[in-house]
Amino acid sequence: MATDEVTAYQLRLQAALRRRFPQASVQTEWAAMRIEPGLYSPRLDLAVGPFATDRRYIDEYDELSQVHAELLRSLFTIHSQNLYESGEHLSRFRFDHVIKRNQNARCYIAIEIENKVSNKHLMGGAINAAALGRVGLAVA
Repeated sequence: MATDEVTAYQLRLQAALRRRFPQASVQTEWAAMRIEPGLYSPRLDLAVGPFATDRRYIDEYDELSQVHAELLRSLFTIHSQNLYESGEHLSRFRFDHVIKRNQNARCYIAIEIENKVSNKHLMGGAINAAALGRVGLAVA
């Protein structure tokens, strides 16, 4: 995919997420630590709020996870299938454990869209999504 195609995909995904999460802010190129001058802050390609820049939203994220459990379970199933097809025949964690794992999330959903990048950048994007979101997704 060319850069223009990635940007177009990012905007289509943003529109779809706005329809799915009408009460939440859905932002592109969201920087978690932008309120801290001089502090490095990775930018997420897409982020769904609420955004925890001044306090935690643990209960709110738990509630969103319950409301959107069907969507999240389908994503977890796809993840598990990807693991299986890659030779990992047993998931290390259960869905109920994974969905509450990141209690220090800065946003509800963090998405990194990766195109033709090195393995290093692919891993960095996945780590940023996992560290910053209650639900972290890396899309290749």
